Amino acid sequence: ESIQKLNDIEWYKEMNIEISKITKHLYQNDFLSKISYSFPLNKDRHTFFTTFITTQNDFKKYYYESLKKGNERLKFLFNDLVLFFEASGFNGAYLFVDDFERIPDFQSEKLKQEFALELRTNFFDGVLENAKRGFFNLILVLHAGVPRLLDKAWAVSGMNRRSPMSDEAAKHTIKFDKLTANHANLMLEKYLDEYRLEDSMENGIHPFTEDAIKIISEKAELNASTILEKSHYIIEEAAKEGIELITKEYVTGKFGTKDEEVVKSSEDISKESSQDLFKKAAKRKNP
Repeated sequence: ESIQKLNDIEWYKEMNIEISKITKHLYQNDFLSKISYSFPLNKDRHTFFTTFITTQNDFKKYYYESLKKGNERLKFLFNDLVLFFEASGFNGAYLFVDDFERIPDFQSEKLKQEFALELRTNFFDGVLENAKRGFFNLILVLHAGVPRLLDKAWAVSGMNRRSPMSDEAAKHTIKFDKLTANHANLMLEKYLDEYRLEDSMENGIHPFTEDAIKIISEKAELNASTILEKSHYIIEEAAKEGIELITKEYVTGKFGTKDEEVVKSSEDISKESSQDLFKKAAKRKNP
């Protein structure tokens, strides 16, 4: 209710409150006094009779329509927003980047180096507020092999000295072991309990048996998202067919075994027709 009133111009009129005076009072804060002149809050800063309320949409419009890509947006993110949050009493924030490998996977070596240098500049030793205060803390989710993609760029940019990726003893690195069958059981139990009907008498991993989950886990190569995807598929199929208990045999009937997949794959490859690419290229040169 308070948020609705603070975003309602009519409420200010009813309370005989001048929005411009509130804005001027807010800008007595030292942090806000350092923000760029074009920052959305500044629309009402230098007026006396304006009844303008800055909303989330104003920030969105400002970022996408007013700011040019590159340095202007970087300054907004790593300078003005940091000052804005600090003025509001926040002393830090975490930025989580999942599937981080999607960024360097399609970059040239030059782009990787430029990207690593931008990270260093904006998070460690640049002139913007975030680098000075260390407000944003970046958490990258890396899969095996990703550090190898950035080794050279990390070294050239100097990021190795700040946040080494390949140092197994580094204190800023958190390692996660591969899932086990027991982890899969616990994960599915958590999800199943979350989505059961309130009047359900079932609990644990029901309607799965432990052997069934083991097969699903093996088929998913112990990948968490794939385990959940395959489990959801199996539950849907069992519901359609009126199956009350999902067993190892039922899962195998739906997915087959891993050994069967390997044999089938080999047979399919052997049946494919082959071509002599050297002869084909020679014919094109000498038609």
